[in-house]
Amino acid sequence: MGHLEDCVGLLSSTDDDLRCKAARDVKNSAIGNRPTKHRLLQLGALPLLVALVRLDERADIVVNAVAAIGSFACRDEEGAEVVLGHGALWPLLNVLKHHDEKVVRAAVQAMKIVFQAACAPRDALVQSGTVPRLIALMRSAHDDVAAAAAGVLARCCATLEQQTQLASYDVVEVLQGLLMSPTPRNSEAALDVLAALSFHNSSLAKQIASCVDVLPRMMTLVQAKRVRSQLLAVECLTNLYREGAPVTKDDVMTHVFPAIVKLLEETGEIQENVPLVLARLVAGDEDLQKAACDVNCIAKLSTFLIAPQGVAPKLKENVLLCLAALASRREEGRMKIVEGKVLGEISEALGDTSPGVRAAACLVARSLSRSVKTIRTSLVDSGFAPGLMGLLRDKDIQVREEACATLCNIVLDFCPLKEALVECGIVRELVSLVHAVEDPLRLHSIWALKNLLYQSTLLVRDRVMSELTWSDLLCLLEDVNTDVREQALAVVRNLAVGKFTDIERVLRGGGDHLFRVLEGMFQHGTPDRCMIQALYVVCNIATGSELQKRRIIGSDLLPCVLKATAHHNPAIRVAAVWCVINLAWERDVGATERVERMRAMGFENALVNMRGDPDLDVRDRVRTALELFSKFV
Repeated sequence: MGHLEDCVGLLSSTDDDLRCKAARDVKNSAIGNRPTKHRLLQLGALPLLVALVRLDERADIVVNAVAAIGSFACRDEEGAEVVLGHGALWPLLNVLKHHDEKVVRAAVQAMKIVFQAACAPRDALVQSGTVPRLIALMRSAHDDVAAAAAGVLARCCATLEQQTQLASYDVVEVLQGLLMSPTPRNSEAALDVLAALSFHNSSLAKQIASCVDVLPRMMTLVQAKRVRSQLLAVECLTNLYREGAPVTKDDVMTHVFPAIVKLLEETGEIQENVPLVLARLVAGDEDLQKAACDVNCIAKLSTFLIAPQGVAPKLKENVLLCLAALASRREEGRMKIVEGKVLGEISEALGDTSPGVRAAACLVARSLSRSVKTIRTSLVDSGFAPGLMGLLRDKDIQVREEACATLCNIVLDFCPLKEALVECGIVRELVSLVHAVEDPLRLHSIWALKNLLYQSTLLVRDRVMSELTWSDLLCLLEDVNTDVREQALAVVRNLAVGKFTDIERVLRGGGDHLFRVLEGMFQHGTPDRCMIQALYVVCNIATGSELQKRRIIGSDLLPCVLKATAHHNPAIRVAAVWCVINLAWERDVGATERVERMRAMGFENALVNMRGDPDLDVRDRVRTALELFSKFV
């Protein structure tokens, strides 16, 4: 029998000293040696170690058993799954209350390792009542215990509910004390939890910033000798700034931004997270995006994508997310990505084995697609469209959503590419998603179809409606999701643009059902944006032939349009007056009868009352409408 087999066999020995030595040997054998670790798991070491933690009374045995359990999960997702699958978490939680300090120290260290894994049950701490104990341990005089306890809590506040639960134990006050510790390990652990608590949580961000000396301490740690301290301080300050806490733009530009840019040069463990923090810092902020371009951040990030030896999937994902953020608002950022000659690498990333990388590559393409110039000169040439189309069937839901959202931009207002994509089968792919259970997929697929139809040729319109069908479109007009309904209305609006024959297709396809849906859009409680789209559908139909205009005049839509002229939203008032203008257009056959009908209903009086409208666009349209009415006295 080999050494490992002997160790595992002795874990169940009746001799205390042999059990202790066996647990220690298992721990030492497993640390940093994945093949050995997996062999020990095959031999059944884990359930025996869990039993020792549960039942053994000797503290030194429990210490070694706990440490061995932790070693199986260390930097090994598969190992962590096995540890959790054997029920090891609850014994670890229980021994946090052990009377022996060494057992507690080993347990909290092991828990920190286990909770690094993505599979760890984040709600277990609250469910087990362990949070108060961990908070108490953060006050420990032993730095390693305090830091480990904080490390566990930092992994257990990823959601708003978890953040709120943790904050209810007054954890922020304890973290304030830990942050002020002169020991880097402790201050870093505090920053780790504070960053997690303040992520997308405005209330907690402001609470943290209001604590005495917290902001000055974070600003000091931005300049710390240890790069981990710098990064965590930058991450905290970024979150506070983004969530509206009193961190000023000047603070960011003077302290935070230069620090994160400098950290891009670092290697080692922190390298992976630096681009992600930079992405959050510059998101939606044109000033910071410009500053990043000015100091060549895009060029620095691009080097990761073209590195001959490649980079780890998570680093690649974070680099792509950062590039997407830097190109989201400024043309300069988009052009620097193009000039960096990494479009080929980004396009290849659409086919990466990691779903996170694929989704991030979609986001970069989405940012680039906001520029028509970039679309024409770069995205098309780099083969993004076929790659994105392929991702509409990706196994990962987030990837499908991002690909669909990106295609929304790519198909907008670029006719040659539209027709090429139609020929490649994009319509069928998009239509297959309008029935998805997930709201984002339904929304972005119908949105992309709407964009495809914008200023489209008859070929594109026929292809879309042959796949989508009026039956499905009418269902989408009554979707439970308001955003989906809005985009479905916009589809009808785009279909009704053009010649009389285009409008006739809409009237025949939608029939009376379409008119009932449009009338329903003027009921109380309908969002303004849906009412606006409904009005522009009416407006486009009103550009049609006499018979087509008569469909509106003879329907219940006309009173809806009249009511909309008095709406509080100027965009709705403008759309309503446009409907009147199109119906009253003097050169069209039947205009006299239509104007008389509208005059009898009170439209002219409504327009007169609108001459002093506070909105300039409304006043201009009203002037045109009244001029038309004046020609039919």
